[in-house]
Order: sequence, then C-alpha cells, then structure tokens
Amino acid sequence: MAAPVTLESFVDGARSAVARATSFDAKHLIGNALAQLHNAHAYVVSAPAVDRAYNEVRVHVHGLKVELSSLPMGAPQNHPPVERARQLALLSIEHYAAALGDAQPNEMAKALGLDWF
Repeated sequence: MAAPVTLESFVDGARSAVARATSFDAKHLIGNALAQLHNAHAYVVSAPAVDRAYNEVRVHVHGLKVELSSLPMGAPQNHPPVERARQLALLSIEHYAAALGDAQPNEMAKALGLDWF
C-alpha cells in the first residue's frame, strides 16, 4: 500500500533529494531528505514494521551521503559505488513509503487534522 497522501509529500521530497544529490551538495540535500523522512515519521503511531523501515531508510540515505562525501575531487558523480548506494537508498524509501501505507496517524496528526484512515 502506498503512503497516505498526507505523508506522500514528505516521501516525494526525500526521493527527489536522494535522486539528485551530488558530492557538491550531499550535505544539504541528504540532510533535507533525512528531515523529510523524520517529518513523515513524526505523524505516525510507532509500530514495528514502520519503525524498522524508518531505521532502514535512515541508514541507507546516510550511506549515500558517506559515498558521495568520499568521492575524490573531479571524480564522476555516477561512480558505481555511489550509484549502488543511491539505488539502495531509493529502494529503502519505497519500502518506507509502503510501510507508511499501513501506519496509523498519531495524536499530533489527528490534532492537526491529518487523519487519513
């Protein structure tokens, strides 16, 4: 199941940042992606599957940042280890979005009117 529309904008923002991050802007774009994922997680009730997917996506997105940061100056941005890390991060974002599809809104989400069930 896809993430609720309410949370999909956060997931889309993270997906976009991960897809376009380079060694020059990784600190900012990956930081933005992690913040978007955190924002989505802030509105759901803690559940094992959602929490596991959230922890997984944080690890893989951070792994992309490490790979991008380790590129030597002038190295091609599509270096195979970087692209593997990017694909893993994007796949984990998809898994997280699917887990969010089964998530329930927490009290803060309900108070803000973000009730999606």
